[in-house]
Amino acid sequence: MKTINNHYILYIFRFILFRVNPFYLHLFYFLSLAFLGSLALSLLTPRVPSFNLRFIDSLYISASALTVSGLGTVEMEVLSNTQLVVIALLMLAGGEVFVSMLAFPFTTIRYKYNKWNHNKVEVELQSIESGSPVIITASDDSEIDELKYSSMKSLSYVVFSYHVIANFIGSISILVYIVLVKSSREVLKRKGLRVSTFCVFVAISSFANGGFIPTNENMAIFKSNSGLLLIVILLVLMGNTLFPLFLRFSIWVLKGLTKRAEFEYMLGRPEQVGFRHLLPKRENGPVAVFVLGLIALQVVLLCGLEWRSDALSGLNGYRKIVVALFEGVNSRHAGESAVDFSVVSAAALVLYIAAMFLPAYTCFLPSGGEKKGGMDKQRNRKGRRRAIEILYLSHLSYIVIFVIIVCIIERKKMRDDPVNFSLLNVIFEVTSAYGNVGFSVSYSCARRLNTGSACVDKAYGFSGWWSDLGKLMIVFVMLFGRVKRFTMNGGKAWRLA
Repeated sequence: MKTINNHYILYIFRFILFRVNPFYLHLFYFLSLAFLGSLALSLLTPRVPSFNLRFIDSLYISASALTVSGLGTVEMEVLSNTQLVVIALLMLAGGEVFVSMLAFPFTTIRYKYNKWNHNKVEVELQSIESGSPVIITASDDSEIDELKYSSMKSLSYVVFSYHVIANFIGSISILVYIVLVKSSREVLKRKGLRVSTFCVFVAISSFANGGFIPTNENMAIFKSNSGLLLIVILLVLMGNTLFPLFLRFSIWVLKGLTKRAEFEYMLGRPEQVGFRHLLPKRENGPVAVFVLGLIALQVVLLCGLEWRSDALSGLNGYRKIVVALFEGVNSRHAGESAVDFSVVSAAALVLYIAAMFLPAYTCFLPSGGEKKGGMDKQRNRKGRRRAIEILYLSHLSYIVIFVIIVCIIERKKMRDDPVNFSLLNVIFEVTSAYGNVGFSVSYSCARRLNTGSACVDKAYGFSGWWSDLGKLMIVFVMLFGRVKRFTMNGGKAWRLA
């Protein structure tokens, strides 16, 4: 009986390892954790006893934290310390670096199994041809590329250490800043937030590009604390758009210190270790240039349009530049905000929408004909899978579809409250959810044209004012956006002529 059970377990493991599409594994991972996170948030008691956290809001917050989207439907300061810990853990589990680490056991085991199975087949063929059994010797084992396997394992340790060290140093850096700077410490004291929880929460959120901050105002209440903003900027870049550069630099340092062949192999043949964040050397430069160039463009536009406006009011020149830099960095998937987007000009909002839409490693990199031909040949081998992929819509098409659906769901509010529920605000919110960013235009009762019903301003995102069906739609958009990398080839079958 035990042998039969072990056989079924082995069969299931092999089925998951070799037959299940990674898309379904990712989808199951995010759906299950989002549901468990919503249950945990619902069962825990908020800090404000009179506040009732509805299940739709707990599901929304859980999905938003896990998909590192950073959109909320309740004020963060009503949540208890334990609920903040749950949100931090969800962001930790949903961060891109952490999720990418989960693939290492699968890739290493699959590689080892394939090599072992390949050697076994070769030995059996030799036995059949010679008419006598062939004994496996050390020379047969040498056919397995141990250097590649060892490099894959070493890379998993490097990424894990990188993740732990970045979060630890980030937490300590924020703690040191708060201890040294009285104004930031007084903010936490006034709001009744634990310093330790705040430091760890912000470090995890920034590195995972989660977008959540324990204060109602997000980072706007710290817009005068330029040092804190700069610490967060570095964590955001290390955890997403410039992660390949920091990872490659870490491996280069380790190679110089240890002289191990595994690190030389990773740097020289990154495509062989099967980690998509370790980009080839020729691609790192264009990625960095695009990231820094887009950030610079956003800084120039925001400063040029909003230098004397309410968005940057009360700040000196240096702090205005740091805030503009902070927004530019966070527009690429992090979503922490130090300004009120409801008072930002439409031109700047459109640029932020474009930045939120673009994937993390967007760059201009002309490909050579030989490499392109090899890729086309490899794709042709996929057959049916390739035929299905080309039927996917483009990512811009998904945005359009989601905006249309939201406009249908919220059509009554768009008609009765056209200033708050403007089309630009809806597009901004949907794009933020799809890009897993977290930027949101605030809702203001003062901007309502119909003042017949009671209204109280709340310090949470625009979608927090939507109907329950609209919130569920945004939950779907956030989850879909988190796994959108599996549909990157979508829309290529469409020819516009």
